[in-house]
Amino acid sequence: QEPPDFYERVLQSFDRLAIYFESVCREEQDIPGPPCEEITTFRRRLQQFALSTEQLQLIYFREITQTHSPHERLTNNGIIVFRTAYEIVNELITIYVYNLPKMDVFGASDPYVILELLPSTLYPKRPKEDKTNTIKRTLDPEFNQSFLWYRLPLNIVHTPGAVLRLSVWDEDIVKEDDFIGECFIPLISIESLKNRASIRDVPVSEVRLKRQNKNAQPRVFELIRNRAKFDQEAALFLKQRTRAMASDNGSDNASVISDDRNSSGSYASTALRSLLCMLPFNVGFGFHSTTHDRSDIDDDEEII
Repeated sequence: QEPPDFYERVLQSFDRLAIYFESVCREEQDIPGPPCEEITTFRRRLQQFALSTEQLQLIYFREITQTHSPHERLTNNGIIVFRTAYEIVNELITIYVYNLPKMDVFGASDPYVILELLPSTLYPKRPKEDKTNTIKRTLDPEFNQSFLWYRLPLNIVHTPGAVLRLSVWDEDIVKEDDFIGECFIPLISIESLKNRASIRDVPVSEVRLKRQNKNAQPRVFELIRNRAKFDQEAALFLKQRTRAMASDNGSDNASVISDDRNSSGSYASTALRSLLCMLPFNVGFGFHSTTHDRSDIDDDEEII
């Protein structure tokens, strides 16, 4: 529960002590040297404690986006469908969501999606958090909205651990909104539009919404939590992750979803929506854009 610079000083002192005692042991043959494995382990621990909160977050997101992550719980919380890409002019992220679980006791969900670039400290200016419209009383919402972030650092799509987080929520006017599920898209996996005519040519991604297992978090989660009392970024990270992991409202709804999707009508509806996601925006449905005016962007400036 100390800031990183404290552990950096401890690490420097430890390295000097290790060098000293190793030299003493070499001079005095009858004095056994310290086990190399213990030195290596302790040094590695200090090095991790000395990392910045931003570096710890990058490690955290890198670990939880593994193909078979041990940190997630198996739930049936739906699939989120979207296109995402970056290019020299701009990056457009188009969102579709379907197969959401039934969250409200007396009706269908009122879902919306929050989009965030994380960790936010990677960027010179904290990226804005975007949000879709809320679709009322549905299990198969189609948001059909476009989002972009521009004038971001050029190396951000080459930074392991930098992610786009899509979190789905059920709006509730009486109590706090219910968390449905989330997914993290590593920016290093986002396709460039260099060889594409437009974002409509980018293949659609279908990603299952997940919930993190609060009892099996990466080790760096504990390190970040220990800093929350004196580190604002650690406190913001902890608040977000705790809220997501504390919501278990949808965990008992797997049987409800299974029953609903077994009917032929529901299956046909899901198949049709999947097909619509593959159509160009201006063919399958009316396209609503929430993009910003980009007239002030220089042509020679790479933008994500």
